[in-house]
Amino acid sequence: MVVLLYISLAIIIYTYIVYPVVLLIASNTRTMPITSHTKPTITVIIPAYNELAYIPQKIKNTQEATANYTTQIILVTSGSTDGSEQLQYNNVLHIHHPIRQGKAAAINSAILVTTGHITILTDCNTMLQPQAIAHLLQPLHSSNVGITTGNKQLQATSSIVHTERYYWQYESHIKTLETNYNTTIGAVGELMAIRSTLLQPIPTSIILDDFYLAMQAIAQGYQVHYVHHAVTIETPSTSLYDECIRRIRIACGATQWVHVQYMPNLCKYTYKVHWQLITHKLLRWYIVPPCILYSITYATIVYMPYSLIILASYGILAAITYASKVLRPVVLAPVYYIITQVCILIGITNYVTNSYNTIWKKAKR
Repeated sequence: MVVLLYISLAIIIYTYIVYPVVLLIASNTRTMPITSHTKPTITVIIPAYNELAYIPQKIKNTQEATANYTTQIILVTSGSTDGSEQLQYNNVLHIHHPIRQGKAAAINSAILVTTGHITILTDCNTMLQPQAIAHLLQPLHSSNVGITTGNKQLQATSSIVHTERYYWQYESHIKTLETNYNTTIGAVGELMAIRSTLLQPIPTSIILDDFYLAMQAIAQGYQVHYVHHAVTIETPSTSLYDECIRRIRIACGATQWVHVQYMPNLCKYTYKVHWQLITHKLLRWYIVPPCILYSITYATIVYMPYSLIILASYGILAAITYASKVLRPVVLAPVYYIITQVCILIGITNYVTNSYNTIWKKAKR
């Protein structure tokens, strides 16, 4: 029992502390390639489902962000019935699917008509910040880089969002270190750019289209670069329930990718990618959650009644600091983290039991 506890703690420490330290030691600060005087032509694909409240602002935001480039903008409304399927804009190609077929199908229909050298995928509820596109495109001047991914930041609306922002700040540092070392593992669908020559139709059975595209590029020998200064602001889910549904789906999609794409293609990845993928993703998805739950359970049982005193003290601290916008997210962080681990376990179970749908459930925002 004690040995298993020590092993669990060692795995947790390795995953969240040792890994970034090793990356820091092994990585080199990259010098961004000199920007070419010839700007690439770009295509921006915006998939949407019942996003009437966001589309006008998103189109304007995209046109302003890409004003210095020769740009093709493609809006794809998939199964929308809120009136957004009837919207028309100058210099925007609008594709409408009467029946909702999912995000992958929406992207696939846009891929067929893309004209840009670089294709940018961006969600409808995320707003590009000034110079985000310029920063996003810069690493692609290197022939080794196949995809760049932006820095998703959440518009603070609740304590849960404040807490999640701490997580994304940590992830941002990890992705920067990974980029400097070799390649970051995965990409965020809120903002990513890909060489159009790498774009292939995404299987509609795939749950995580962004992760699929990133790992396909890595399998072909390209790097995925995280660009910290390519900032996009996202409107988050309004409830913890919607956030849990999102995390469960991500865990389910990750398990699908491991089963369908990773295991049959192990030889396509370098030893560096295997190490990064195992540590940054696989350990977090499959090993750390049971380690966390076991450690908490063990400590609660063995150190009774001290564990009860600690839990009671935590509850009192949470009640005292609840009114503080600064302290509340910090106090809620352990709860948020534990809920995340539970969501991962549920997502894995959903895939194993075939209890999932490839079409995203729209979150309330």
